[in-house]
Amino acid sequence: MGTDGAIRHAMDRACKHAGIPHYHPHDLRHRYASLRIQAGWPISEVALAMGHGRQSVTLDVYSHVLTDEPPWLLDQLKDERLCVLRGPSVFPECVRSGL
Repeated sequence: MGTDGAIRHAMDRACKHAGIPHYHPHDLRHRYASLRIQAGWPISEVALAMGHGRQSVTLDVYSHVLTDEPPWLLDQLKDERLCVLRGPSVFPECVRSGL
């Protein structure tokens, strides 16, 4: 089984074990983008992280509306953005939180 097949198989097993619907590896890209957009990251930064040359691709394809995310998760993603932008030397909370 190739790498792609092994990853899909592992995710299938993990989803069954967790008792949740099956997700494909590509679903993780959608979630990554959607959560960061919902957390207030500028679309330019999300598009860059996703490797998109056009921000419209990120918005049109990857920015699903997620309404049931807990506020603490979005707060954590806002902190993650600060860590990426400023680095642990300027934002010491990054080191303590492991971001």
